[in-house]
Amino acid sequence: MGVYKRKDSSYWWYTFTLNARRYQYSTKIRNKRDHKQYAYQVYQEHLERVLQLGDYTEQTWDDLCDRYFAVYNRVDQNNLKLLNKHFSGKKLSQLNRDYLNQTVDYYAIRRKPATVNRVFNTLRSILGKAYKELGWITTLPYIKKLKEEDFIAPILSSENEKTLLATLPELTRDIVAFALLTGLRKGAMTKLSWDMIDSAQKKISIPGKLMKNNKAISIPLPKEAWEIIYRQPRGRGIYREIFKYQGKPIKNPAGTAWKNGLKKAGLQHLRFHDLRHTWATRMMEKQVPQDTIAYLGGWADTQMVNRYSKQRQVDVSYLDEY
Repeated sequence: MGVYKRKDSSYWWYTFTLNARRYQYSTKIRNKRDHKQYAYQVYQEHLERVLQLGDYTEQTWDDLCDRYFAVYNRVDQNNLKLLNKHFSGKKLSQLNRDYLNQTVDYYAIRRKPATVNRVFNTLRSILGKAYKELGWITTLPYIKKLKEEDFIAPILSSENEKTLLATLPELTRDIVAFALLTGLRKGAMTKLSWDMIDSAQKKISIPGKLMKNNKAISIPLPKEAWEIIYRQPRGRGIYREIFKYQGKPIKNPAGTAWKNGLKKAGLQHLRFHDLRHTWATRMMEKQVPQDTIAYLGGWADTQMVNRYSKQRQVDVSYLDEY
C-alpha cells in the first residue's frame, strides 16, 4: 500500500486494498524529484473519499445521476434521460469500454454522428465527475467518437425568402419573418409573452428558462420585428403568449403549414433552424461585431457564431441596421 513508480509510466501511482478489492490509480503527477509528497496527498484524499463513500463498485448510474443531474443544463439533462434507458440500475463498474461503445453503435443506427457525439459528451462529463470528484471509478472508460461529416446549412436568399413567405398563411409567415429578424430558436419564440415586452426601451427580455444556455437575455428588436409583434391580437384570455392560433399558443411553427409552404416554394431541403443560420450569416455580412452577434444569438462565445454563419455574397440592402 502506498505510492510507487511504474516502469511503463512517467507518473506516480498508488495502490491500496479495501474489502478484498485492490485499487490502482495514477496520480497524474510526473515522476520528478520532490513531487512524491504531492502524489501522497492525492493518494490520501482518494483513500479518504473511498472510506467515506464506500466501495465504488457498489455505486450505480442512478446514484451518479441523482448527485449531478441538477447541475446540468436542459440539453444535457435530456441526454442523461436518454442514457437512463440503457444504464439505469447498473453499477458504474459495469460501464466498461465495450459496453459503452456498443451503446454508441446502437444510437448511431438512426441518428447522425454529430447528435450521437453530443449525447455521449454528456456521458463523458458525468463519468469524469465520478472519477475526479467522487473517486467512484478508478479509471475513465474510453468512449469512441464518431466521424462527423462537414455540414453547411442552407442559407435563405432574399429572393427565396420572398417566395417562401408568399406561400405561408399569415401567422406562420409572421413567425418565419420574426425568426429571420431575430435569430431566436423556435422553442423560445413560441413562448414569448407580452410581459417580456418593453415598448419604451424597444427591448424584449427573455428569461433563462427559454434559452438553451439557461441565461436570461435582453435584446433590441428591428423595426420590422416590432411591427410583427404589434400585429398579433393581444386578447384577454388565460394565455399570455404573443404568437397564438385560435387563442391558443403555437406549439410547433414548423408543422403542416411550414412544410406545405416549403413544398410550394421548392425549398424542401430547408429546416426551420436554418432560419437561425440565415440570420447569423446576414449579421456577419452586415459586419456586425461577432461579440454582438453572440450576445443577440444567446451564445456564450463567438465560436458558435462561426458555426452558425457562412460567408457569401447576397443582396442584403433591404435589411435595417440594429
